[in-house]
Amino acid sequence: MPQDAAQAGGLTGWVQGWLPTTFAERGVAVPFTTPQLAGARLRRTERGLTELIVPDIGGPGSVGILPWERMSSLCSPTVFDRKLATRLADVPALTPATVREAVCAEAATGLAGLEVQEAALAAQQADAAERDRAATSLADLVAASGRTAAVPPDLAALFGAIGLGAEADTARLPRSIAAVAALSERLGEQRQAVSEAEVVALAARRTAGAAVAALHGARGLAAGIPVLLRRWMTAPGKLADELARTDWMLDGWDRLCRLWQAEEEPPGGRAALIAELAAQVPPVPREMGARLTSARPHHTFGARAGDWRSGVTMQDLVARNERLLAALLRPAEGGAGP
Repeated sequence: MPQDAAQAGGLTGWVQGWLPTTFAERGVAVPFTTPQLAGARLRRTERGLTELIVPDIGGPGSVGILPWERMSSLCSPTVFDRKLATRLADVPALTPATVREAVCAEAATGLAGLEVQEAALAAQQADAAERDRAATSLADLVAASGRTAAVPPDLAALFGAIGLGAEADTARLPRSIAAVAALSERLGEQRQAVSEAEVVALAARRTAGAAVAALHGARGLAAGIPVLLRRWMTAPGKLADELARTDWMLDGWDRLCRLWQAEEEPPGGRAALIAELAAQVPPVPREMGARLTSARPHHTFGARAGDWRSGVTMQDLVARNERLLAALLRPAEGGAGP
């Protein structure tokens, strides 16, 4: 979107080459079904207001930032997106975990279609099973330490997606890391044909590597169960932030992985799809310790919405985003989906 269009959309501002300082400043990826909100994020301000962050809104490589209440000046969201935003407004803190829970709850109502509803219900069951497995693993560790303390449910929930015990690698976050690593490998094979492929491949490779380190660190905390339980009693918020770091690192990459895995391609084939991925590469906050640069394409699939030359309509794109949402939520065999 050119600058004048961005300003007309009611933006509080748009930033070129945006590099957030923290994960919270970057916001949480939200799988909206409205085409203009592809790759968008939500964050909370210090005053408790909810802001929408949209990639490429002021031109390639930019992000637009506006209050969610003024979002209607930018586009007309789907009913599902409006209801989801209302639900998220009641969430005390926006994190990848709380957004996922809200998305599953709203998708389970059926507003985004039967396929999404079935995927959401299955995701809720898979997430609950992960929490139960983590609780069992933690209880075993407590017993092995000679203690009789009960495992706090909220602590078990944090370890659910991380994975512990014999089935650790079937948990959601290890599977997401594997998907990001596979995306890097596949895009690396395309780098000679499409310039953006190398950019996305590099970002994916570095993200997967950092996430592996964070995941191992989180699992290592469970090895010292007495210290872990003591930390949970004295500083649960700080420990929760530490355990959630892997989820924050991977936030937004599941969409890119599913886009690549989808059988359908946008007009323009793989080159257009890779450009779409490059436009939505999650910016890496400084707190992650390394900047993963990304190229921004001059055209994305979403920008072609309603263009008679491509034959793509808004209805087509909403349907595509609903299929993508179902893929994002649908559990993989043996565990919760990315």
